Amino acid sequence: MVKHGEIYLVKLQEHVGSEQASTRPCVVIHNNSLIPTASSIALCPISTEKHLWK
Repeated sequence: MVKHGEIYLVKLQEHVGSEQASTRPCVVIHNNSLIPTASSIALCPISTEKHLWK
């Protein structure tokens, strides 16, 4: 079972604008643990690039 907070390599295919495509590490931000019959999860692509936000 996919668990919240785990990291997986995911093949991201379609992209719009500056979104990343290709195989990227993604963290699970929501799984179907609250609704066991759901068949989807929410992932957030992550990067090793450091950004300094002001």
